[in-house]
Amino acid sequence: GFGEPVAGERLEQLIGLHLQGLAEAAAGGDNRFGDDVRLAGRADLSRLALIGHSRGGDASFALANDPDVLSGSLGYGPVDGVLQVAAAAASVDPWTSISAPLATILAGCDGDVVDQVGQAYFEGPRLAPDQTAWAASVWLDRANHNAFNTILPGDMAVQRDRPDCEPLLDGKAQRAWLVDYATDFLTTLFADDPVAIGHAKERLGIDVTTAAPDALYGQPARVAFLAPAADRQTVMIPADADELQTNRLGGAVTADNLTSDFCPKGFYSAQTLPGSEPCRRNYVTVPGQPAHAVVSWETPGAALRFALPEGVGDLSAFSTLSLRAAVDPASPLNPAGQPQAISVQITDSAGNSAAVHTRPDEPALGFPPGLMQDSSVTETGFFTGRVPLTTIRFPLSSFAGVDLSDIAEVALLFDQTSSGALFVSDIEWVRP
Repeated sequence: GFGEPVAGERLEQLIGLHLQGLAEAAAGGDNRFGDDVRLAGRADLSRLALIGHSRGGDASFALANDPDVLSGSLGYGPVDGVLQVAAAAASVDPWTSISAPLATILAGCDGDVVDQVGQAYFEGPRLAPDQTAWAASVWLDRANHNAFNTILPGDMAVQRDRPDCEPLLDGKAQRAWLVDYATDFLTTLFADDPVAIGHAKERLGIDVTTAAPDALYGQPARVAFLAPAADRQTVMIPADADELQTNRLGGAVTADNLTSDFCPKGFYSAQTLPGSEPCRRNYVTVPGQPAHAVVSWETPGAALRFALPEGVGDLSAFSTLSLRAAVDPASPLNPAGQPQAISVQITDSAGNSAAVHTRPDEPALGFPPGLMQDSSVTETGFFTGRVPLTTIRFPLSSFAGVDLSDIAEVALLFDQTSSGALFVSDIEWVRP
């Protein structure tokens, strides 16, 4: 609330008092929730998930990482999972790991958290070397900030310059969507039936053996997913510029007939960070402002190759090659309104190769809706839409004729279009 000496302090205190009171009442003690609410024996505060909207989103992240909550010494916790809904990043540093599975929902037409900064709660764990639990983010088209509940009026900001926000998602439909998503999220945390958990993960779009979705629960949506540390091996994040020379497994990175640039996390411009022009960070909004690469090509046949040193090329225990990407809407190399397409090629140590193309209309490679508008602030103008980095999946079983236990190179081939520019990150192999 406003006027706090420490940002977020009051909200965390209120949540803590509520949970402590609930734990006491559930244990048969004083029930401060009212005599007509029977709580004794009805709640197990050692099995706890948090759902936080807006400022409650960053409070839930902080609470999950609180040492006293992690120890259970307060009578509740540790937290088993965190679901953020249109989260703000007002009082908590998101650039860290989180102790529990996390899902963050981004309202595509948020009129409060207009830059969808809640994505940083995905990007932080993704960069944290000690992150072990899975994390997911969902881009929900046409959703606004306040319609996730029935109490608040319409959003403060109206998205008049965004054609993808006309019309907004119906409020009842938006809340029904959240109920469905939350139900499946909780199922993954608390269900005892592996089959039920598997079906829930598929509906959530986080089953890595399935293609990345373009809709969830009947509404247009896209996902980004960070698999548990035990179930992924990453060849490129990138966390720094060195990863465009030497990949995370120790092999060389080779750019054939293309330009590759590194964009560090955070907000900057070409004036404040010389050399960052390809990142377009001050006039193209990439939610969460993640670290990523920019890959651009002017003729077909370009490639970005990742050599795998001897001893690290056994992919046989994994099911899927995964990466994140988005089309740069401000690049003249991308025809306006047209999707992009790429291929992935795998080569084994015997020299056998197989390539798999992205699907037609791959969700992550659609041209972002929005307009380039003139601006008095920057000579480049600015893009009115949003450009989230979302997941593309390639089943490893589709790469026929190669020995998955002895892979020597993985390559991104830019062979499907004559030119293009993509934001690219998180090239890795994963398993369920």
